[in-house]
Amino acid sequence: LISTASDQMALYCGLFGIYILHMTLTSSNTYAHSLTPNNPNTNEISVTTSNSEVDTSTNNDEWIAIIKSQNTWQFIIDFGNQYTFDPEGISTLKFTINSPKSTNDLLFGFSINTDQFISTSIPMNNDGRKNHIHPQCDISNTPTTTFAHGDISTLPQTNRHCDIAPGNGEHGCKWDTWHPKNAQNPKIFHYNGFPITFMFTNNPKENIFEISYKSAEFEPEFIQTCGFTAVNTNTFKIYIAGGEIGDTFTVSSFDIEYNGNGPKHQIQDISTNRWRMVQPERKHDINPVVYTSSGHPGSLKIAAQGGHDIAGKDKGSAAIITSVIMLICIICVTI
Repeated sequence: LISTASDQMALYCGLFGIYILHMTLTSSNTYAHSLTPNNPNTNEISVTTSNSEVDTSTNNDEWIAIIKSQNTWQFIIDFGNQYTFDPEGISTLKFTINSPKSTNDLLFGFSINTDQFISTSIPMNNDGRKNHIHPQCDISNTPTTTFAHGDISTLPQTNRHCDIAPGNGEHGCKWDTWHPKNAQNPKIFHYNGFPITFMFTNNPKENIFEISYKSAEFEPEFIQTCGFTAVNTNTFKIYIAGGEIGDTFTVSSFDIEYNGNGPKHQIQDISTNRWRMVQPERKHDINPVVYTSSGHPGSLKIAAQGGHDIAGKDKGSAAIITSVIMLICIICVTI
């Protein structure tokens, strides 16, 4: 029985400490990794390359792709089942490609559960063509466009650029324009240039999945965004290829930042300093703050070699908070 005011105070302090400890240990973390030729695998994320089309540089610090076929993908990034989109809360995945030089077309396939996909075509040579996406780019506040159905890994056959955007469109392709458009042949409004970044945001509560694209040569406030209906994923893969046979492109690293509540980890959704949409139809902000080692908001510095996991910072913070809570409880007991 609790007989004195000091006993009651100690109990309250103890309960408060347990509550704070619970909130600390269950709070989310932020994960960031850099995949390089020296370290192509980390924390269940892996890079697979086409053996006949991709080699590494002399210093093993770059992948060099030479396109020899129209029915292959030069890179496949497999996120396993650790970095999936949360079926209940907001989750984001930021994917950046770093390269020392420009190239011709880059083609991408974003695969959900191997049977749904979004594809995109980015003309890195800035020849006046617009950036394209498949299926339709929905810019309404409540998107109704769903992912395309099919296994994009098997779609490239004889003309990869059209094969991954099937439909009765121009030249047998059914591409749509990323919005806002970055070009209108022959005029270019916003240039493509490395690094290039895709941001995926899944918000099942509002039934919205947003994919955004940003180039290092875009104006600071310019970003292209398309909306789809929300997804529930078990697997997520990114497929990357060049355009025409004979084209070459180089990749120095793939940088990944994940925030969300996936099935295996509680990942913090920190959302104050974000990309902003240019088009007035949608006002969702989607770029999360990433904290530097000093604890201040800013750009994430990812190690040049290997995956860098910044979740350890949160574990250290949990230990410090736990010690403080225990000290408070001791003081309360002695009151």
